[in-house]
Amino acid sequence: MSDYREWLASFDEIEDNGKAAEAALDDLGQLTARARSLLLPILTEAFLMARRTRTRRAERAVPIRSVLTGSTSLERRASRLALTFPLPNGRRVSWLEATEADHLARIEYLRVHIRGVEHTIRQHEEAVEAIRSNGVSCLAEIEGAA
Repeated sequence: MSDYREWLASFDEIEDNGKAAEAALDDLGQLTARARSLLLPILTEAFLMARRTRTRRAERAVPIRSVLTGSTSLERRASRLALTFPLPNGRRVSWLEATEADHLARIEYLRVHIRGVEHTIRQHEEAVEAIRSNGVSCLAEIEGAA
């Protein structure tokens, strides 16, 4: 593990990404107000991504179906069920304690996200089609596009 990842992991007990980022900035020592304001969103995103990566890795290693059927060790099941996920209102909930309403809220949030990704995919597909149909290497080469 890199020094950077270890440093990020040292703030794992702080669940809120923004608060973890603020604590990390405090750990760096004296920073100007401008440096703090510029670094805070970067570190907040870094905590979000690092935590999401660890969660995805754990989700792949122990699928929820194996937890429910008991086809994995008790230790792995407990570890998986302790994982948390964010709800649209910003609250985090563990798999073990999530209610039906929590899961439905998360499903709807993810569907909205998927629709946004699908829209972006369609835009890229349209760009590819325009490039191909005009026999150019990029949109900048299409007359009137830029």
